Amino acid sequence: MERDKQCVLRVIAKLGGQFGKTTTVKVLKGNQLKEEVQEITRCERGCLKNYRKEAIEQMIDQFITEGLVGYRQRGNLQLLRLTSLGWEGILVPLEECSQMLDASTHDRWFEQLRQWRQAQAKLNGVSPFIICSNATLEALVSQRPQTLEALTLVSGMSEKKVADFGESLLACVKRLDTHV
Repeated sequence: MERDKQCVLRVIAKLGGQFGKTTTVKVLKGNQLKEEVQEITRCERGCLKNYRKEAIEQMIDQFITEGLVGYRQRGNLQLLRLTSLGWEGILVPLEECSQMLDASTHDRWFEQLRQWRQAQAKLNGVSPFIICSNATLEALVSQRPQTLEALTLVSGMSEKKVADFGESLLACVKRLDTHV
């Protein structure tokens, strides 16, 4: 979650109080935007692409509640800005541009989740893609949910899938987090 928090805070900081929640969510999901917005946020653009729009909006709302993010009203728009507490929460200088997970760690985690999916498919007598798609595995690597509630926010994880596989999947994700 820290990686995701950093991503959101960095995007809001780079947008400089000139944009609201809609644009911020579009940047975080990697949607096409005006060229100047894409350039300002090139390092973070798409860093939450596997999150649902609603989950990102909830995260921003939570940061507002926690006092990390504020907003100023301009007409009907609420333009997001970091508070002093939010600026303190940015761990890596804005100029530095790096992936939060290196490629080998990402690949190793994806492979472990793929093996978990294969085992679940065999136990249940179904094809692996019935358990979850590769896109869902990517979202799990990116988001690394730690609770059943957080698991429901992962794209592709329905309430039924969380009920059927949630505990086993969380155990697998937690093992991954201990082997960063």
